[in-house]
Amino acid sequence: MSNKRRSTGQIIITTKCFEPCGDGGINTLCPDDRRSSVTVNDDLITWNSRWRLSGGFVTCKTCDMRQPEREKPLPFPHSPTCIYATETEAPWAQLDDMSKDV
Repeated sequence: MSNKRRSTGQIIITTKCFEPCGDGGINTLCPDDRRSSVTVNDDLITWNSRWRLSGGFVTCKTCDMRQPEREKPLPFPHSPTCIYATETEAPWAQLDDMSKDV
C-alpha cells in the first residue's frame, strides 16, 4: 500500500492504493488513484463555482445568503429572488460527501 499526495492549490488530496500496479504502487499513481483524485477535484471545483466557505459559513455566490455549519441538516436558505430559491440544496452535505471520497 502506498500513500500519495497531490497538491491542488491550497488543497492536498491524499489517495491510497491498495492494489499492486507497475512498481507495486510505490512512487506512481495507479489509474484508480488518478480517477479518484480527479473526480474529487472536479466535484470541489463545481461546488466552489456556486458556494463560498468562510468562517464556518457557506455562502451562495448568487444571492449572498449564508448558512452556518450548525444548520447543515437544514435546506439552504436562498434569497426569495435567487435563481436557486426553488431548489432544495444541502451544500454542507455535498462537502461531507466529497471528504469521504478522499
